[in-house]
Amino acid sequence: MPRTAILTLGLLVLASGAEAQAPSVTLGDAVLRLGMSEAEVRLELAKHSSLFLSSDGEITNKSESEIGKENYLNGLYDYGDIGFTLGKLTHVEKHWRPSSDSPDTNVVIASALYGATDSVTGSAQKICRVRAWTSAEPEQDYKETTIECDALGATRGVHVFIKTFHFGEKEAHSVQVSETLDAR
Repeated sequence: MPRTAILTLGLLVLASGAEAQAPSVTLGDAVLRLGMSEAEVRLELAKHSSLFLSSDGEITNKSESEIGKENYLNGLYDYGDIGFTLGKLTHVEKHWRPSSDSPDTNVVIASALYGATDSVTGSAQKICRVRAWTSAEPEQDYKETTIECDALGATRGVHVFIKTFHFGEKEAHSVQVSETLDAR
């Protein structure tokens, strides 16, 4: 076989392998890879009857007719947001929000944090950045812890948000864990 044919074949194998290795986030059973077209994302979500893409780019396990109704999976409301640049998927954000009727919210939140961190870091050692920051306003306090790691052609992150709403002498808390994937 001529040397140029071998080189071309090798490059094709590498290119197909690189595409298969595109960074991804699994939302429900759907696998969303950076670089997918909007049509490919819709097709992937259509394979999974429990996931829906709303007109504003939010992925949820609730159809638009079910919004506002309780629909939790394993104690978590599972949803996400996506973004496209020049017709290609460049941003995926997966959220885990504990349900109000979860029997043990601490376990649910810790499990979500573990799942997101394991997805971002995997078994390979990576160099990651960790930061924490707060914001205080009269109506609410906001705390965020962020872990961001560089991957091939992407940045992966875990974000833990805690919002405390102040209603006179009463307080309400909202906690969410998010996994992000952004093209670089």
